[in-house]
Amino acid sequence: MNSRKSAIDVSFGRYPGPVWSLLLCVGIGFLNLLANSILPDPDGVDNQGALHMSATVLFLIGVILLTNGPRMSGKALIAITAFMNGLAIILVYLSPEEIEAAVVSFAFIATSIYVAYWLSTRNSMIFITVTLLGYTGALLAAGTFDTAWQLWLVVITSCVFGGLALSLLVERLRTRAMVDPLTGLLNRAGLNILLTLHPQAGRIVEPRTLVVIDLDGFKEINDTNGHLAGDELLKNLAKSWKKNLRPDDVAVRMGGDEFAFILPNTSLSNARILLERLRKAYNAEWSHGETEWAITEDFDTAMARADKALYENKEQRHNKAHQEASYRRVIPQGISFVM
Repeated sequence: MNSRKSAIDVSFGRYPGPVWSLLLCVGIGFLNLLANSILPDPDGVDNQGALHMSATVLFLIGVILLTNGPRMSGKALIAITAFMNGLAIILVYLSPEEIEAAVVSFAFIATSIYVAYWLSTRNSMIFITVTLLGYTGALLAAGTFDTAWQLWLVVITSCVFGGLALSLLVERLRTRAMVDPLTGLLNRAGLNILLTLHPQAGRIVEPRTLVVIDLDGFKEINDTNGHLAGDELLKNLAKSWKKNLRPDDVAVRMGGDEFAFILPNTSLSNARILLERLRKAYNAEWSHGETEWAITEDFDTAMARADKALYENKEQRHNKAHQEASYRRVIPQGISFVM
C-alpha cells in the first residue's frame, strides 16, 4: 500500500489508514485480554491458558502488521480481522462469567467500526452479521445467554446500528471526496484513495495501459462561449466515455480539462484503437499520451511517461494543424490538380 493522504484515508508515517486502524483494533483486543486475565476465576474455572494464548496470538498479529502491513492487500487485512473475531467468539464461549464475556465482547464493536469504515455498506453488513451470529451461538453453546442477554443486546445494537450509520456516512463523504461533481468521474483525490487502498488500482492483469488526455482549445471555448458551454462539453464528453469504456476501466478527471484512463488487460495498440473509438463517439478535439504501466511500477513514474507522450502528441497535432492552415492559404479554393 502506498502512503498517500486524502480526505478519507489518513496515513501515519508509512502505515496507510487500513493498516494503522487495524493495529489499533489489535491493541484494544490485546489490552482487553490483559484485563480479562487479571479477573479471578469463579468456582475454580480456569481459562487463563486460553486468554494467554490469545494474547500471544494478537501480539504476533501486531508484529506482522508492523513489519508487513504496508505491503498487505485489503483482502489480507479483512482476513486478519475475521480471524480476530473468530478468536473472540471462542473466548466468549470459554468465559465462565458475564463480566469476562463483556470485556471480550467489546472487541466485536471495535472490528465492526473497522469494517464499516473500510468496506462497502453491503460487505460490512455481511461481515457484521456473520460475526454476530457466531457471537450469539457462542453464548447459547456456553449456556450463558440467559444471564448475558442484556450484554448481547448492547453488542448487537452497537454493531448493527452503529456500523450501518458509520458506513452510510463514510460512503457519502467518500463519494463527495472521490467523485468530480461535474462529470461524475473520479477526481484526483479519488484516484489517490484508489491507489492507496489498491496499489494496482484493483487490477493485477497485464498488459495495462495508462492514458492521459488533454482537451484542445478548451480555454478558447470558455473565453468565446462562456464557462457554461465548457462545463456542458466536459459533462457530455465524460458521459460518452463512460458509455464506451468497460466496467473495469478507470476514468479520472485530473483537473481542469485533463483526464486519465487506467485500462487493465489492454496493450498500447488496443488502447489506441479504444481512443479512436472514443474520439468518433463524441465530436471533441483532444490530445492524448499513453504508456504501458507495469504492476511493479508506481503510478507517478508511469504518469510522467504518459505526460511526455501527451506533450509530443499535442506538438504533432499543433504542427499538423498549422501545416493544413498554411496549405489552405497557399492553394486557392476551387483549384484542382487533377489532370
